[in-house]
Amino acid sequence: MKRSKTFFVSAATVSKTEDVPGVLIVDDEASVHDDFDRHLTVRAPTEFDELRRSLFRRSEARVADRTRFAIHHCYSGEEAIELLDTEVGDTIALAFVDMRMGGGANGIETLASIIERRPQTHLVLCTAYSDFTWDQVLSVLGADRKVHLLRKPFQGWQAQRFASVLAQKWKFERRGNHGVAERR
Repeated sequence: MKRSKTFFVSAATVSKTEDVPGVLIVDDEASVHDDFDRHLTVRAPTEFDELRRSLFRRSEARVADRTRFAIHHCYSGEEAIELLDTEVGDTIALAFVDMRMGGGANGIETLASIIERRPQTHLVLCTAYSDFTWDQVLSVLGADRKVHLLRKPFQGWQAQRFASVLAQKWKFERRGNHGVAERR
């Protein structure tokens, strides 16, 4: 089952569709996909939110600074690779990939395929287990490859931070590569 959604987390800074970073979620558990949706999107404020903000004088600046994402959901490594082989793959800034998925490719095999097809994609390995040591993971994927680890269960702010920082880095790298091509 594949779902792709574009979540407009902030109407602020992004104006062109190609500038919207894609976030690929690869996990065989629907509840994990729901968690990422909840953490990477901003819902309309409720009366309770307004009351809480007025009582505790919370600023909405934190919400305004968030990036918007095109979130793509895949429930297996094979499904993710199929998606990356389409034109959508060009827009994937980062991938959150589960280490253990039922049947088919595991997280390390999926990450290796992503690196092979889309080396510009930032990678976050998500796991609650320690089937492999970090050294083993890096020996398969390459020690020079910037792979990040997100331990499950994770806090919402951790997913938001990874997505925001890595998406901004991806945008910066894309602009830099385009600038180099234009100067030649």
